[in-house]
Amino acid sequence: MATGLTDPGLVRPRNEDSFLVSGADGFLAVADGMGGHPSGDIASGLAIEAVAGTAPEAGSGSSEYGAEAMATDMAQRVVRADAAIQEGLREPEAPAGMGTTLTLLRVDGVHGRYAIGHVGDSRAYLLRDGALVQLTSDHTWVQRQVDNGIIGHDVAKRHPLRHVLERALMGGETPEVETSTGAIRAGDVFLLCTDGLTGMVADTEILRLMLLGDPAGSSDPMASLDGIATALVDAAKAAGGRDNITVVLGLVRE
Repeated sequence: MATGLTDPGLVRPRNEDSFLVSGADGFLAVADGMGGHPSGDIASGLAIEAVAGTAPEAGSGSSEYGAEAMATDMAQRVVRADAAIQEGLREPEAPAGMGTTLTLLRVDGVHGRYAIGHVGDSRAYLLRDGALVQLTSDHTWVQRQVDNGIIGHDVAKRHPLRHVLERALMGGETPEVETSTGAIRAGDVFLLCTDGLTGMVADTEILRLMLLGDPAGSSDPMASLDGIATALVDAAKAAGGRDNITVVLGLVRE
């Protein structure tokens, strides 16, 4: 069960985000066309189109094999998205450059597992047992300084270069894809979002709004997911809405 919502925000002239909700195959994705680059909306759309499609069999072997196969498939899909952008750049009237982030999640209810393929600074989170955990890393210059202990988190939040990406899909060299897998539980809620949300709303407030919605305990979980998506977008806009805002939510049912 999943939903998605996107909004241009209050400043940007157009929406360059795209998203995917494919409940039948368990795929969720967000892509943030890079601001300041020509046709970021085209790049994000090409990426989303490229990663959609029927999920492969995860294999009949051990759970470890299934997890490895899922991670490999995620990485291959992200690489395929970059190839689609590269192909788009060959069009006669294509812009000189275009790029996008991409965060892709697959939830496999049969094998009880999720897998992520990720490039850029959009994010995937997991809400479980009242705690919100970030499942992806931000592939930015500032985050690398934080990881190396050069600057602290408080400085990073205000740093003028916090949006400078070190990884993105731009149709060039084969991208370095971050992958991860994990077990799922009934009641898990996954959140995928662009930095139009996380750049404006703190994780603590995101958690509060998700807990208020409580789709796992709701008599109408779909309405609850829709309500959370709306609340998150509204919170980003109330904080200034300086970027496009996209959220995708997925609930693991029994």
